[in-house]
Amino acid sequence: MTKAQRTALSVLTLLSVLAYSGAARADWKIDRARAVAAKAWNDPCAGAVDVELGPQAGADWLAWTVPSQCRITLAEREPWSWARLCPVLLHEYGHLAGYTDPTNLLDPHHSSNPNSIMWPFTHADARCAQRGLKYLRARSSGRRAAAA
Repeated sequence: MTKAQRTALSVLTLLSVLAYSGAARADWKIDRARAVAAKAWNDPCAGAVDVELGPQAGADWLAWTVPSQCRITLAEREPWSWARLCPVLLHEYGHLAGYTDPTNLLDPHHSSNPNSIMWPFTHADARCAQRGLKYLRARSSGRRAAAA
């Protein structure tokens, strides 16, 4: 192998590692938000939720769900910060779990309570605080205590 070939191979390897590590940093938000939402809604699709980016379905929609396919589509035009992504996935997982509010006759798939994660407008949720770590750790601690 020539010096030029070794250099090219080294550069390609480095670029591959950098690209992968960048993707991994970007994906942690979706993976973590999915874990928080799955815990909150008792994992409605047994870990088989497909989260994808796609064109916006409605003028003001951030995300939408197809419960029969366990699929959530996030609007690809959105900048998905943790503060926005986590509550949106919590809300969409509620749809996957079959949430209904029989008191909300005009929109029974959403809550009439503005403090509920199922309110049709996004807002912060305590389960997403500190990137969901405290909420997820409470889950692990409960398992250990139950097993002991």
